[in-house]
Amino acid sequence: MHRTDTWEVLWSLNVLPLFPQTLSISKDGKLAAVGGLTNGRGVERKSRILIIRLSTHEIIRTLDNVFPPKAPVTRVSWHPDGIHLAAGTTGSSIDGLPPPPEPVEILDATTGRVVVSESAPPTEIDGLNYSPDGRYLVENGDFWKTVRIWDGEHRNLLQEIPVHPPESFAVTVSSDSRYLAVSDRDRVTVWQLQ
Repeated sequence: MHRTDTWEVLWSLNVLPLFPQTLSISKDGKLAAVGGLTNGRGVERKSRILIIRLSTHEIIRTLDNVFPPKAPVTRVSWHPDGIHLAAGTTGSSIDGLPPPPEPVEILDATTGRVVVSESAPPTEIDGLNYSPDGRYLVENGDFWKTVRIWDGEHRNLLQEIPVHPPESFAVTVSSDSRYLAVSDRDRVTVWQLQ
């Protein structure tokens, strides 16, 4: 953790054997979720999310095997309720294992239980963003070539927006939950969420 005015390090936390690939801070600023893949000599490779209490700098929960073996957690996003956590993985797997058939899962961060899984063609989940009001979950995957807008419970796919070219695009939702910005190589398109 750094100060934002001087960038001085305030504190740090060793999370080995997890090699972090993604981080999300809860809306209330009390918790962080750090996701990735465990690795190292003699360490079984597993997808893992650590839940960290920011006030005490301690790991309060470890969620193991979020995805099948050797498929890292590449994206996480907290729902504004501070309980649910969206997790995404890659479309490829380490050591030639097949990619996971469910690239996005919604977890109860207090228990680690999977609440909703999304069956979809394998893809690299490049973005998972809950709208600040919790009404939408926006996800993008490079092989899908679309931005997908789900309801906040991730039960109903509301809309898909094609992205051209599909490589290297990003999405974000405005702080008032009214707009979705989608960027591709040389432009940004803004959509109104209704």
